[in-house]
Amino acid sequence: MNSRIMCEPTSVSCAAMRTDETPEAAAASAICKIPLDLGQVALCDEQDFEFLCRFKWSIHPLRHSCLATTNVGGQTFSMHQLVLLLDKPCWVNHRDRNLLNNCRDNLRPVNGTLFLATRAKATGFYSSQYKGVSWKRKERNWTATIKVGKSNTNLGTFDSEEAAARAYDAAAREAWGDFAFQNFGGEEPAIQTKHVYSAAERPSREVFLNDNEPCTIAIGNGPHAVCDSADFAFLSRFRWSVEHVGTLDYAVTHIVNRPVYMQHLVLMKMHDAQITHLDGKGLNNCRNNLKGPLIGVERGKDHKSAASRYKGVHKPRDYNRWQAVICIKGKPVKIGAYDTEEAAARAYDAAARERLGPRAFQNFPQDAGDERSQN
Repeated sequence: MNSRIMCEPTSVSCAAMRTDETPEAAAASAICKIPLDLGQVALCDEQDFEFLCRFKWSIHPLRHSCLATTNVGGQTFSMHQLVLLLDKPCWVNHRDRNLLNNCRDNLRPVNGTLFLATRAKATGFYSSQYKGVSWKRKERNWTATIKVGKSNTNLGTFDSEEAAARAYDAAAREAWGDFAFQNFGGEEPAIQTKHVYSAAERPSREVFLNDNEPCTIAIGNGPHAVCDSADFAFLSRFRWSVEHVGTLDYAVTHIVNRPVYMQHLVLMKMHDAQITHLDGKGLNNCRNNLKGPLIGVERGKDHKSAASRYKGVHKPRDYNRWQAVICIKGKPVKIGAYDTEEAAARAYDAAARERLGPRAFQNFPQDAGDERSQN
């Protein structure tokens, strides 16, 4: 595996934002790079680096830019959503307009109006290169307009395109303060990195798995959950609740209103796979208690079109012997031909045990038990 923020006052409530850090602490944090695909990198604060490295990041192209995204439990999240850990969906503005810069002091939750105010002029075939400015062909002059709320306000007509753009800038600053996009000199300078981690310095997966003492994680509406101590700091950044699914209780967190289960974050499953809790307790998320989705050798016999009552056994047409076959990486591999169906099934069991050990499905599970007792 490769791989909360303080903000300036806005009209959006930040009550759902999770942070214990002060703006001074965030500013003092070093800046780290997280490698993405296509040779790109994303920036984050040092305090978020190990947390974000738990996820596998990739580039998601947009029309005029790109985002760093990850997939957990069949759901896609952008990097700024995991840095902020907002419970509810919210517009997020990147101060320097670099969507790959996810440092805390570069992110500001805003409402829809402020989000549009911070956007630069869209590219395309327009009469003016500046935002809020258009050319009036009949009058032969430039007009500046600004939309505040639902109404457009005409700021006047001007002889030059630049004068109209500066009139828009002044009106935008008055309406939205430092959230306003400025045609002239309004962009924030790029954040200067104080320290950069290279890809070779990135923590490996073994760093996270060198300790497996059980730890408890408090849950707001129910009993606590259990996890390995190697996962405790990572999982503690989320706010957990209990959700009853089927016959089990599970620990679930919500990121921008989308549920993510603790077991998916522990095993970092990219797809919405069914993960089995071996002790039957959905709140026990220690790694040795979690079993991922079954692969072919672990599953039992499919009896819908069974040529044999045993798994891995079949008899071809015009052939008097039973054949044992095991599937490896999606391809059938012949084990051998046998006089009896039972002998072929036992040969399949031996091959499956050799590949997966005790996890393998067995046609004769008592044979596997006898073999372990002899050893």
